[in-house]
Formats: sequence, structure tokens, C-alpha cells
Amino acid sequence: MNTSTLYDEVAVNEARLSFNNQNFQTNSLTCNYTDLHLSAAGNRWYEYYNGAITHGFIDLKKYNNKPLVVAFYSCNWGNTGLSFLRSLSAIQAEIRANGGNLLVVLPKAEQHLEQIAWLNSLTLSFYTDEQHALAHRLNLYKELSQSYTNGDDIKTLLPAVYVCDAGRNVAYKYVYRNDLGGFSAADVISAVYNSARFINKKEFI
Repeated sequence: MNTSTLYDEVAVNEARLSFNNQNFQTNSLTCNYTDLHLSAAGNRWYEYYNGAITHGFIDLKKYNNKPLVVAFYSCNWGNTGLSFLRSLSAIQAEIRANGGNLLVVLPKAEQHLEQIAWLNSLTLSFYTDEQHALAHRLNLYKELSQSYTNGDDIKTLLPAVYVCDAGRNVAYKYVYRNDLGGFSAADVISAVYNSARFINKKEFI
């Protein structure tokens, strides 16, 4: 998978200008916008900046009070998963600049995650969710689950990207299939921008 095809600067800029004309299909989620019930336990989080691991206070509020891009990843997806992470890292700064946050969800602690992040200069935040509580809470588990399990009987979810807006509705979604290309960076960023603008409008009403 070629990362450059997923992150096209021209497409992103065009998307910013045309977001008013875009219609995003939304599916209602049951999660309360202000509470995703994420754990602040340090052993659940892995944060990297340009490949280097970072340590510090985990601010859960930033994941609860802004549009959130939720990506599901597992090392069981090999090169497909690696390309997926590279593409997410490439748009992480744009997501934040447009008022959102990005969280990559893991099914368990990944043994080689630090090496993967370093070798690929990743800037990403990872959250370990062994019981798939977040996927269940957002009503995404059924869509993402499959029959494959690893040796620990932990079900592996399909690689996927969701943009959750202020009401925890899905403003954009991409679920990996063999016959599909990668997710659209322009559409992800547009969905974040549109959702953040909606929040700002409500604050001034």
C-alpha cells in the first residue's frame, strides 16, 4: 500500500473548501459524548512521537471533548497493518489541527510495538483494550469482529477507522476488505473538521 496515495495534500485542501457540500452517512452510537470510560492506567497506553516513546500524564479529557478518530489495529495483520499505521501517522497532525484527536486501539499489548514505531517514525497514541470494551461501547464490535483468534483466544478485529462526531455518531468509516483500497485521508480530515465546527457553533449559541 502506498502511503502517498492516502495522504494527498491537494485533496485535503480541496476537502476543507468543499466540506459544506459533502454528506456523511451517520450511524447512531449509544456512547455518551463526554465519557468513553477509557482507563488512565499507564500500562494501557503507549505514546510515540516521531518513533520515540514518550512518558507523561494521560489527559483523558482530550479524548472526550473533541471529535475522535478511532482506529483499530493488530500486529496479526502484518504488512497490511503496518501500512495502516504509517497512513494514520501521516495525518495525525492534520487531525489535531482540525480540532480532533486520534486513538489507535490494540487488542492486547504488542511485543514489538516500540520497534515498529521507531523504525517507521510513528507519531501515534495507542490504547490497549483486551476486552474490546470501546468497540462494544461504540456499537462497532459486531461489524469488526471475525472468526480469527490468536493463541490467547483474543479475537482480532478488522483494521478500521471511524470518525466519531460530537454526538458519538459515525461521520466517516473505513473497514478493511481485501477488495478495497485504503482509507481516504481527505474524508477523515473533512469529517473531523466538520464535526469540530459543529461543536464550536453550539458553544456560541
